Amino acid sequence: MQLENMSYKDALTKLGNRFLVEKFVKRLDKNKCIGAVYCDITGLKNVNDTQGHEAGDKLILRASDCLKKIFSDYGIFRIGGDEFLVLCPEITEDDLYKKTEQLKECSKKSNSLMAVGAAWRENFYEGLDKLLTESEHNMYIDKSEYYRRSLLYPGSVKCYYLSCKIRRCINKHNSKLSGFVWSSHSSCRDFFKKTELVLVT
Repeated sequence: MQLENMSYKDALTKLGNRFLVEKFVKRLDKNKCIGAVYCDITGLKNVNDTQGHEAGDKLILRASDCLKKIFSDYGIFRIGGDEFLVLCPEITEDDLYKKTEQLKECSKKSNSLMAVGAAWRENFYEGLDKLLTESEHNMYIDKSEYYRRSLLYPGSVKCYYLSCKIRRCINKHNSKLSGFVWSSHSSCRDFFKKTELVLVT
C-alpha cells in the first residue's frame, strides 16, 4: 500500500502526480460541473541555472504551498517540472475565477510567480483533453501578458517583437494542442524557456 501511494505522489511537493490524475478523473461524475486550473512557474529554469537546483526546489515548494492554500478542497497535481494542474469538481464558474485570482496574488506575495489559466464546464462529458487544452492555452495567454506588462519596456521595438512572436506561437499551435494533455507544443515551450533566460537574468 505504501509503495502504491508513492507511485501516485510527487516526491518533492507530496502532491499527486500525472498518474493520480487518471485515477482522480475516473471517479468524477460527468453530470456535474468542473473547473481546471493550469499553472506554470515563471523563471524556474533561470533559477536552476543561476542559483542552483536547491533554490529551484524552494521555488517549486513555494508555488505548491500557494496551490494548497487556495485549492485545498480540490485535486492538485504536479504534472511536469514547472507545471501544476488543479481539478475542481462541482465548483461554480465564479468561484473558480475568484480562486484563480487569489492564487495569482498568493504567488506574487510568496515570490513564486506563476502563469495561470483556467477553464470551466457545466459537465464533464467532453472529457479531460478539451478542458486541459483550453486551460493550458489560457495559461500561455497569461504568460505572454506577464512579459508584455512586466519584463518588457512598453512601446519599445523589443516589446513589440517578442509580444507578437509569443502570440503567433500561441495562435499557430492552438489548433494542434488537442491530445497534448501533459505537455505543451515543443516549439512554444522552447520559445518561452529561451525568453525567460534572456529576460530574467
